[in-house]
Amino acid sequence: MNLSAEQTQELKERVNLAEDNLVNFRYYLLVNGKDEVPPAPYHYDWSNILLNEPGNFAIEGFRQSAKGNYVLRAFPLYCLMFPTEDRDYIVLIKDNATLASDKLLEIETEYLSNPVLCANVVEVKQKSAKVFSVDVKDAEGRVFNVRIESYGKGSAIRGLANIDRRPKIVIADDPQSTEDSRSETVLKHDWEWFLSDVKFLGKTTKIILIGNNLGEKCIIERVFNNAKELGFKTRKVAVLNESGLPSWPEMFSMEFINKERQSYRTLGQLDVWMRERMCEAVTPENRIFNLNDLVRFSYLYLDKITQNCNWFLTLDGASSVDPSACYRAICVNAVTEDNRWIIADVIYGRWKSDEMINQIFAAVIKYIPYNGNHRRLPFGIEKGWFKQMLEPFIMKEMQMRNVFFNIIPIEHAKEGNKLERVKMLAPRVAGHTVLMPENASWLPELENEMLGVTQDGFKSLYTDLIDSLAMQNQIAKPPVTSSSDRPQGMAREITGYDPLTGRYADKVGVSGYHDPVRPWI
Repeated sequence: MNLSAEQTQELKERVNLAEDNLVNFRYYLLVNGKDEVPPAPYHYDWSNILLNEPGNFAIEGFRQSAKGNYVLRAFPLYCLMFPTEDRDYIVLIKDNATLASDKLLEIETEYLSNPVLCANVVEVKQKSAKVFSVDVKDAEGRVFNVRIESYGKGSAIRGLANIDRRPKIVIADDPQSTEDSRSETVLKHDWEWFLSDVKFLGKTTKIILIGNNLGEKCIIERVFNNAKELGFKTRKVAVLNESGLPSWPEMFSMEFINKERQSYRTLGQLDVWMRERMCEAVTPENRIFNLNDLVRFSYLYLDKITQNCNWFLTLDGASSVDPSACYRAICVNAVTEDNRWIIADVIYGRWKSDEMINQIFAAVIKYIPYNGNHRRLPFGIEKGWFKQMLEPFIMKEMQMRNVFFNIIPIEHAKEGNKLERVKMLAPRVAGHTVLMPENASWLPELENEMLGVTQDGFKSLYTDLIDSLAMQNQIAKPPVTSSSDRPQGMAREITGYDPLTGRYADKVGVSGYHDPVRPWI
């Protein structure tokens, strides 16, 4: 490759910059697509882990987070171009031997076909789908033998060595598939193999485990849950960060994320989206709520199905407007005569105090007509400092706005911690007595939170909407009417069940569970 003096100088500058980190290495020396977008902050973190941080790491990254591009592509090529003794023997592990071999062949081809990368080659010792061994020079002319081997999950790699060398780095990328996660037997054998073969490869071997969350019993999630005992540091990168903002906004905008999440919710596959994009997967037996237990209704029929209902509003008030803070949420619930909950609205946001008061009155004004102007609409607010500080301002605003409602103190202490409060919703949901709209802007967030409630904790980013719903347990009561006061056919109107046909009446706009024997229950 004949270069001018100017081109040679430019190349040296690019090489110097590329040595700093894997982000620069990809940008300056590798061939990338035309649609390349700026890197995300976590890409620099991954680079530092791979090049500088000692110890073992488990990294969960969402689909298309570019973990393969940095960990399985840039890093091995970097080790070949900038050799060191602590990175001269690398083992690649994939779900099966074919995938591992294909990845190694990609590395070999890209390295040897790029004249800048392979300019330091002294001799290629071995080149195959299983082993790539090459002697290379560093910047000071010292010769290193860099060896990369590929293996499928389950391979007998215990005691692996090359002459007097043990593997320095093991990269296990997506060692399990979605199909594997469906088999208890496979999950058990995979975990035993990881503990016996991978963990004992070498005393100083650095293990980099990367992948997505396939449930509590997958390898990477077990490592996350036992990180201290196993000697691992952990990193989790979801498509939304801890502030609820895109982790890689240049690649995945908030508009794209919301649209994609909504489409998966519509398909009834929100748990798939949570697993692939939010790195959260909960096994069905450990999940508190099943979204299939929710009965759906159409907003077109809200007036009809909420006739003769009692209305209740509850506020879960956070104390910060910071982007990473919890939401403030108002849950609007209409309780039918047969004690079904019709969740008409959940209003949420990170509001300042004055904006929150405006949201409270806006909700009251919107739903007072449903409850009847002659009644004081019940509004539940947590008892304690929050109610004590907020109530005087609300009372003053009631007089100024000529809008009155009844503030009911809610005592969370009676129900234990937040998890216990939320768990109390489970029997009601499982009994098919909670109705939610077919479509609403707040549904994806609420359903995300519901899917993340497990027996031992919360897996979702926030838990404020579900907590505002759980607060309804303390105040929501059905209207008390005698059977003579009940309008004829009310069971059909509210439940949507037609006892004459044994089906739901579509014109009512309610669909879901029904009791064919006692439709009123």
